[in-house]
Amino acid sequence: MGRGGSYTLIDLAGRTFGRLTVLERVPNDDRYSRPRPLWLCQCKCGNKTVVIGANLRDGKTKSCGCLRKEKSAENSRKAREALKNARAHN
Repeated sequence: MGRGGSYTLIDLAGRTFGRLTVLERVPNDDRYSRPRPLWLCQCKCGNKTVVIGANLRDGKTKSCGCLRKEKSAENSRKAREALKNARAHN
């Protein structure tokens, strides 16, 4: 943000960040103390989600949440296999 409180909006429409493709800008959310550009995104899984632009650019948001669910399921599967193998060797 500049000294006078102004900033230059970076148009993210059409760009892809992780699994998210930016569709369009949406109105700012009043929950934040300062306005943050929000973007409607389409995830590769088919879900749509609204994301803060800076989180897209910084790599903090990469999906609608499906990536976290997939990683959690994979980690659970690996933990079950490790426990099963440990029991088999005892």
